[in-house]
Amino acid sequence: MKVYVLLADSAQADQTGKIHALGLGWTRTAPITGSMAVIALIQFEPGEDVTGQHDCVLELLEEDGRPAALQVPGREPVHLKLESTVEFKSEPGAPVTAPLVVNLGPGMPLKPGVTYAWRATVDGKTDPTWEAQFATHPVSTDEHAASTS
Repeated sequence: MKVYVLLADSAQADQTGKIHALGLGWTRTAPITGSMAVIALIQFEPGEDVTGQHDCVLELLEEDGRPAALQVPGREPVHLKLESTVEFKSEPGAPVTAPLVVNLGPGMPLKPGVTYAWRATVDGKTDPTWEAQFATHPVSTDEHAASTS
């Protein structure tokens, strides 16, 4: 099994399994994010019997590998862990690929100057290559002075 995780501004999967994405492949964003889509392409090798449901998780991690804690004013920290079930149907001799697309609205509060990763887990298995990393822009000294005045 291979999993490819990509970031886009927005995306959707159609009924044939194709993904239509805008702004695909970005790696930097503002600390208060715009809209984003997390895309996981899950691919099994030809010959693997994968018919049935598979549990999929997309989790936002900080650069040290721990779950990211989003600070929302007046609330406890929020950890983003998106869980879904994907249905596969094996076809003899053909690779089986299924898309998982999650669109998130704008305004996610991230720390400035930090590297994050969306990591995929399928049926309890994960791999360091099953992630998409991105970084937030650092706060400039002008912005910091204005926010602390």
